[in-house]
Amino acid sequence: MRSRIVAPLVLLAGLVPTGAFASQPWGIRLSFATPDAATTVGIAWNTDDLGAPTQAEYGTDPTYGLTAVGTSTDRGKDLRAVHEVTLTGLKPDTRYHYRVGGPGAWSPDFVFRTGPLEGCAPPLRIVAMGDDRSDDDSGPSPRWRPILTESLTDNPLMVLNTGDLVRSGTDTRQWANWLRASDPGLATAAHLPTLGNHDDGPGEGDTAYFNQLFHLPRNEVSGTEDYYFVTAGNLIVVSLSTMTFRGGTTAFADQAAWLDRVLTEHPRFWKVVFFHHPIHTSVAGIFGKDLSHPPDEQRQNAALIPIIDKHYVDFVFYGHNHWYERFRPMRGGRIAANPREGTWYAVTGGAGAMTYGLLNAIKLFCPTAEGSSVCSGDHHYVELVFDGNVATYTARATATQLLTTSADNQKVLDHFVITKPWPGGEDPCSLVPPEPEPIPEVAAPDAAVTPDVPHDTGRPDPPNPADPGAPDDPGTPLDRGAGDPGQAPDPGTASDPGHAPDLGTPRPPVTRSGGCDTGASPLPRQGAWAPFALFLLALAARRGRVRP
Repeated sequence: MRSRIVAPLVLLAGLVPTGAFASQPWGIRLSFATPDAATTVGIAWNTDDLGAPTQAEYGTDPTYGLTAVGTSTDRGKDLRAVHEVTLTGLKPDTRYHYRVGGPGAWSPDFVFRTGPLEGCAPPLRIVAMGDDRSDDDSGPSPRWRPILTESLTDNPLMVLNTGDLVRSGTDTRQWANWLRASDPGLATAAHLPTLGNHDDGPGEGDTAYFNQLFHLPRNEVSGTEDYYFVTAGNLIVVSLSTMTFRGGTTAFADQAAWLDRVLTEHPRFWKVVFFHHPIHTSVAGIFGKDLSHPPDEQRQNAALIPIIDKHYVDFVFYGHNHWYERFRPMRGGRIAANPREGTWYAVTGGAGAMTYGLLNAIKLFCPTAEGSSVCSGDHHYVELVFDGNVATYTARATATQLLTTSADNQKVLDHFVITKPWPGGEDPCSLVPPEPEPIPEVAAPDAAVTPDVPHDTGRPDPPNPADPGAPDDPGTPLDRGAGDPGQAPDPGTASDPGHAPDLGTPRPPVTRSGGCDTGASPLPRQGAWAPFALFLLALAARRGRVRP
């Protein structure tokens, strides 16, 4: 009996390519490997087989049709082979199918979308979150996977991770656990991480596991992926590293100069910067003992704030403290005198590591810093939607919390809408020229005219296509029941920025034979012919031209 079972199994095993299971891709993670999110995408993954192929098949439908080949590197017993492929020449704002691996060991089919080109583009959605590390030595928090999955519900283009992905960046086992815990979520949205204080090591730059695992753009200053930028449509996203340069203004000078140059050479309407250590944050403490991290812990503020202010960066995200805290618009390290010139700073450190929910409940940490407006100790993520000159900001508490997992835990922690003035005061995408008026047909002098068909005397001017209506109280934070979003001042609304001038359509003249250019027919309409004929007969009779 036993031989009858074993024989078919041996036969089936012979049909499976050698090493197929060992070469099965895992930890698949999408990213942008260059600053251009509209036409390029980066993909990285791991296999246990060092000789597994490094291929990606992709296309606009599940039949793929295109193939890219990359490189692989041996990263040790826990990570094994790390594969990287860059897809280039993609169509902007296009949905692609892809799979990675090779013959006999392909991954499942996944879908991603490229970013739009700069200019008139559809709404663009991103997510910001961080501190997804474990509180023990396992690597990722057990809460990371469900929180990540929830954040991907509305299909963001990219996920900004403010750092502290694992407990110890020198431990390859923890990184391997984090990668497996992130499957398959990071295969569907570009993941853009920044170095946290738990993520560095064992060396710096390309010798750090962080750099070896993620397929990110390189900066030209250090030549590494420690900090980088990405553009998508009218948005630029810049990841800085508060772990690469330490020790005050001088140490951060090169990175600040690079940030200044990037924002100057790649101007975009919306600007987002993120890193790990807070510029502004409250501090949690009890009985005189600090339980959290202070602002400017790396002494980065003096170097970074002037550049952020100079370019009027819209949003700055960081983690490090395990809570959510949003500040009123800040400028020069203080509350902005003119909110329109300020930057919105937020601590978002609630993607898995133990949060300070209990401390928040008894008001031990928030709001204590100048400008602090909304605070929460809930696990959460932040969602931003950019639609033209309107940005919608929402911080959401997730179903998975410190002690329970329930849909009842989901709630909106913070929500507001910002409308920024367009340069020049008018939405460039609303200035759509009206369709030309059809040229009416002109009757020839000897052409017969049907009297019972009214002549077209022109149509009314078309409605303005550029006035879709204003958003619900744009520019004013909306109180959705959590925190105190009403404290934030109105960042301002452009003076009717989205309304294009009504150009109208000139009404063309209606030319008629006989020189009548009044837009009305010179002939009597049906029903007036009988009296008109009798009048002609009477007139002719008086002149002797017609016998009575």
